[in-house]
Amino acid sequence: MFTTWAFLFMAHELDLGIVGNAYHCRSLITCIALNLNFGLRQDTGMGEFLMQATSIFPRILFEDLHWLLVSLMCIAIFSGIIIDTFGQLRETKRSIERDMASRCFVCGIDSSVFQRKAKGFRYHVSQEHCIWDYLFLRMYLKEKDSVDYTAQETYIDSLMKRSSLDFFPVGKSLYLLRQSGGANEEVDE
Repeated sequence: MFTTWAFLFMAHELDLGIVGNAYHCRSLITCIALNLNFGLRQDTGMGEFLMQATSIFPRILFEDLHWLLVSLMCIAIFSGIIIDTFGQLRETKRSIERDMASRCFVCGIDSSVFQRKAKGFRYHVSQEHCIWDYLFLRMYLKEKDSVDYTAQETYIDSLMKRSSLDFFPVGKSLYLLRQSGGANEEVDE
């Protein structure tokens, strides 16, 4: 819009003459290039690069509107995008933190179940399904020679190599199974 206005009504003032004849507004394409090159990069818009005005009111109107609508609007749009993106990241982080505080990472069972039926959620995630134990198991199998694996270690290692998490007790807790009578009482934790 501003480029078309400048090309139609102010082409003689856009004759910048900075480097020879390279910055003349002879066609709409060169006016667009000048506007993008000088208008968006400068805080004041095109005003610093225009020649002396022949009439003051259209020039003031052009420069001020260009500064308000192009420069400030671009800044506002980019700032809005940045602020919105950080807001989404913050909300995602909060969602992950809420999920970690209310669900077991290993089995995925809600914390309220452990608060009602078991020894509590903190006990469950620190003793029964401690994520560091699973990390230790992974590192242990990585460091141990595969010839020395037991049958369970061989099975878990083969699942890990396939990126399968079937060895995780998803939706299961040994304590909850014992409470409901679904597990053998002799099994150690």
